Amino acid sequence: MAITETDRQKVVMRQVHKAGEKCFVDYAGKKPKIVDPKTGERVEVELFVAVMGASNYTYAEVTATQQSADWIASHNRLVEYLSGSPSAFVPDQLKSGVTIASRYEPAIQRTYEEWSQHYNTTILPARPASPRDKAKVEGGVLIAERWILGRLRNVTCFSLDELNEQIALLLVELNSRVMKRYGKSRKQLFDELDRPALAPLPVGSQVLWTPPTQNHSTPSSCRRMTVISCPIAPSAVQPSWRETSRSATSA
Repeated sequence: MAITETDRQKVVMRQVHKAGEKCFVDYAGKKPKIVDPKTGERVEVELFVAVMGASNYTYAEVTATQQSADWIASHNRLVEYLSGSPSAFVPDQLKSGVTIASRYEPAIQRTYEEWSQHYNTTILPARPASPRDKAKVEGGVLIAERWILGRLRNVTCFSLDELNEQIALLLVELNSRVMKRYGKSRKQLFDELDRPALAPLPVGSQVLWTPPTQNHSTPSSCRRMTVISCPIAPSAVQPSWRETSRSATSA
């Protein structure tokens, strides 16, 4: 029987996810809301979701925006949650992570690239208009929207911290649920497959650069501070990382 051109187009290669190899990251389309305690206004926030390829182990949190500072800070908390770094992160080609979208050679945003170097990992953006490249995280986003946002639809939170506390509790429950397909929970599979294969978090310090402000005694200079690899608050400003070995101008 001859294979038609239509049949050829339907053939796809099955993705095999190796232990500790990839973590898929994205933002949910549906946005949760918090209530401004001063005005009572309901404010939309962003739901960041990450899914490990081999185990489906899921992480989620809310941030104020999708801008670079929040994007990098979410990744910081993600690797702390995982207690290690996978070989690669697979984001969509959003502006926080990719400056020039391309199917073959996307340009990684500088801060994101330097962050990946610090954590001994790499960035592999999903190809535009290729949903199979990010099927894992899209499935994870759907689960997060149904399991997390659905459960919190009648819960009122007045800050990002309050909402993230609620999400953290639901994550424990989600990752502990036994998946019928595997007969094990995400947590069990993560401990068996992904966790042993993760690269250890770097030990040492980095210089965190922040943009100059008018309050500085020398407007043309940048502030700098030494930080250890650790979770950073969602509101923390983190536009760029630099290695401590590089020379810097004192503020």
